[in-house]
Parts: sequence; C-alpha cells; structure tokens
Amino acid sequence: MKSNATNPVGQAVETLLARSVQRILEQEATELQQQKVLLAMRGDTMSPEMEMAVLQACQILQDTSEELACELINTVLIHTDA
Repeated sequence: MKSNATNPVGQAVETLLARSVQRILEQEATELQQQKVLLAMRGDTMSPEMEMAVLQACQILQDTSEELACELINTVLIHTDA
C-alpha cells in the first residue's frame, strides 16, 4: 500500500491495517489468495476502487481509535476528579 498518512496517527493506522491484513492472509488464505490480495493492494497496481476501499478502512480505523482514546481520557478524568 502507498501511504496517504499526514500525521503519526495516520501512519500507525496504516501500519495496523497492513499488519492485520498480512496476519489474516498468513492464517487463513492459500498461497494463491495471498498473492492476489497483495498484488491488488500494491501501490503501483492498485485500482481506484481498491484505493478507495483502503482509504475508507483507514478512516474508520482512525475514527474508532480516536473515539476509544477519548473514552479512555474521559474515564481517567472522571476517576481522578472524584
């Protein structure tokens, strides 16, 4: 995948998504399926549709991680203010 990250959180999200894809492929996919997926997700061969799917997945993952971070911060603040 080519990087579209503009900040450290975006870079971490891309890394997490790429490692998750790799882990699932290694555990669940045949060699041929792995090759197909990795070729489809290579930056120089990625279709516009695949690029959009990756960008959407990264955005969802980043939004979710930021929501969880806010929840953790609020939990800490509630417990320290009590």
